Amino acid sequence: ADTEKDPLPAGQAPVAKTGVAAVNERQAELAAKSAQARRELKAMEAAVDARGGVFSPAEGALLVLRKGRLETLEGKVASSGRSGTGDTLYLYFSSEPSPTDPRGAIRFEGADESLARTWIGETVRLTGKVRIQKQRPEILVTDPSSAVVVK
Repeated sequence: ADTEKDPLPAGQAPVAKTGVAAVNERQAELAAKSAQARRELKAMEAAVDARGGVFSPAEGALLVLRKGRLETLEGKVASSGRSGTGDTLYLYFSSEPSPTDPRGAIRFEGADESLARTWIGETVRLTGKVRIQKQRPEILVTDPSSAVVVK
């Protein structure tokens, strides 16, 4: 006896999985994604630890989890901008930052575009409190000595 299923008649679409099979398949898919995300975060933690606790711009997903803590972010400054109110100078580590890429939020006397221009192309280390602005982690620097060019 032939145990293979007959092909679907022309023009008939396969029926989507429903019920328990669909739920089990979705749970397995989500579990695999979760396990992968945990592995990626562990790898980021190991890289940060290897650099003495200094985050790179590529580790924004881990930096988000440090909200409210004093952390250090180091990277090559690609561009800068001002907040809508003009109170904050932003440093970006990519010429085309995504809405979730980490950035520096500089708020101290003398933090203006002329300072930012001297930092473009330089590797800058920022130490400050981690804030989250619309899913973007940023290091808030309020002390000039907490923003230094790394030679």
